[in-house]
Amino acid sequence: MLRLVVNHGNEEQVFAVPADEAKLGSASENDLVVRAPGVSRRHALVRRAPGGVEVVDLGSKNGLVVEGERVRRATLTPGQWLQVGAAWLGVEEISASHESLALMLHAPRAVPQHFTTETITSRTDVAPRSPADAALALACHIAETGAGLPGARNDLLTKIKDTLGAEVFTSFERTRPGKLLIWETTGELFPEDRRLLASLAGDTRMSRHKEVVLTRQGRLLFAGRETWFLGAKFSDESLAREGWRKDFLRFLVHQFFSPVRSLDEVDAYEASRVLALAKGNKRRAALLLGVSPGTLYKLITRRNASKG
Repeated sequence: MLRLVVNHGNEEQVFAVPADEAKLGSASENDLVVRAPGVSRRHALVRRAPGGVEVVDLGSKNGLVVEGERVRRATLTPGQWLQVGAAWLGVEEISASHESLALMLHAPRAVPQHFTTETITSRTDVAPRSPADAALALACHIAETGAGLPGARNDLLTKIKDTLGAEVFTSFERTRPGKLLIWETTGELFPEDRRLLASLAGDTRMSRHKEVVLTRQGRLLFAGRETWFLGAKFSDESLAREGWRKDFLRFLVHQFFSPVRSLDEVDAYEASRVLALAKGNKRRAALLLGVSPGTLYKLITRRNASKG
């Protein structure tokens, strides 16, 4: 399977290769939204091509640049890169397990039929499993059973850290520029790690409600939605570069910080999860749920009534 990768600064976005064609640009009405300096509102057309992806300039100000030369169109295959404003567009090929994990990013509750809760606990299945297979199995397990509540999921956090092959796995909130609130950590997070995370989180653009932003610098990899983040620190920078680790972290953000737009989508467990995540702060809980404070009050009232 091929997919599109867009890098700008320390941030990375991934997109499925369109079945037909898709418009790329900085405006929200595009199919592939890339908000980076120099990317026009309506910059390029992207479509499948034999063995890769064709990109066609739509008359943008900065155009398409390949090896320093401006071009009208270009066909990308794995390993080739195209400059679009300050962003770089490339194509990568991923394995079958990685493909299933990537597909779960777009449908986080769609568990592949060959992975179930039983497969992750099967002793005979664990030994031959590749790291990407193990991540897919754990992702399916979390999709089936939920991510649990903050403060009561230490075993899960340890399993995630081990599956990632990370030294540290942490969840945190950017409260204001340069300041973090660490919720949970497994592994030793040193003061210099916190300072770097605070700096990177401060530089990260605010994501839209359903968008996950991923950032990597050196051995640190973290992803988040709005002001909430999950981060991992690795022993080697090459580990933080691997695509399946990035997709697993993106998937976990969907599970830990999943947005809810309608009260019909919220049950008692979901309300408890979000209120615990916000540490009882109703303003933060309303923001995470994507509802107004008044709607949140109705939700809490409904939840308390159901308990009674």
